[in-house]
Amino acid sequence: METMDFSIAKKICVAYNIYKGEDIMERIQKRKNAVAFADAINSIEGVPPSPIARRLSDQWQQEKISSTEMVRALVEHYSALGRK
Repeated sequence: METMDFSIAKKICVAYNIYKGEDIMERIQKRKNAVAFADAINSIEGVPPSPIARRLSDQWQQEKISSTEMVRALVEHYSALGRK
């Protein structure tokens, strides 16, 4: 699951950078589009996001956390699981 979530986070960041060049869209809408794009790609690949990835992408989409914070939270989450 860890690799899948990092793949999702990476796709969100890549998609956001694609939309970033569009001046017409507001930041929140760009983030929503990036998450929708990443979700669509992962759906095609048969890789659903975990609950933690979904929660973090929702927070990122609402600009409550940065992409760096999203990835850091995933690293901390899976590191903690690895220590158990």
